[in-house]
Amino acid sequence: MKTPRGAHSQSAAPRLVSAGTSPRGVFNAVGSLPAKIGIVPQPILPIEVQPQEIRQRLDGGEKLILIDVREPSEFAQARIANAELVPMRTVPAELSRLEARTDVGTLIVFCHHGVRSLNVVNWLREQGVDACQSMAGGIDRWSLEIDPSVPRYS
Repeated sequence: MKTPRGAHSQSAAPRLVSAGTSPRGVFNAVGSLPAKIGIVPQPILPIEVQPQEIRQRLDGGEKLILIDVREPSEFAQARIANAELVPMRTVPAELSRLEARTDVGTLIVFCHHGVRSLNVVNWLREQGVDACQSMAGGIDRWSLEIDPSVPRYS
C-alpha cells in the first residue's frame, strides 16, 4: 500500500534512495543504516548553484571543473577562464571522461542562460554522475554578476 505524501508510518523501514550507480555509490538513508552496511553517506549536491557561490567556492580553493556545454561558435564569442568546451550534443560520448573528472572535483556545467546545462546535469545524474551542478543563469548571469569582462551576446 502506498503511503500518502506527507504521511509517515511508524512501522516503515528506513528507505535507501540510490542517487546513482557510480563507483562512489552515493546514498541517502534514514537513520544509521549506511553505517551498519559500511556505506558512508555523502550529501547530494543541489542540482543548481548560483554564480556567486561558484565564485566563493573557487576563491576558497575548492576544485571545480567548469564545463561549457554551448556550441563552439558561442564559446568563440564569450568564455569563462579555465572552462572546458563540451558541446551538449557530445556529452553522451564524453560520459566516461566527465565521470572520471569528478574524481578531481565537482563538475559545474553551464551554457548561455542555464537551460541546456540543467538538462545535461539531469542526464549526467541519471547516468550515475552525482558530483555535478548546473550554474543558474549561465554565462550571461556570470557576466552580469561576477565578471563583466566576459562579453554578453544574444
